[in-house]
Amino acid sequence: MTDKKFVNEESDVHIIQAECSNMISLLKILEKEEHDIQCQLEIFSREALLCGFQNDVVEPPIPKKRTKKLKEKEQ
Repeated sequence: MTDKKFVNEESDVHIIQAECSNMISLLKILEKEEHDIQCQLEIFSREALLCGFQNDVVEPPIPKKRTKKLKEKEQ
């Protein structure tokens, strides 16, 4: 009985080790992809700036709130 339990525990350990190894491999792949995307973003940002990109042209300015005094003067 104890031999079967030991074998089951040992196989469980091997399964967990294999899953951990697979997760580590996937994390390394994802880390490389993230680094590649960051490099591409830096290149894209530089090219956009060199081509004359201006953030205020793309996004409208935030509207300014009028004070109550200005409203009273208009009336």
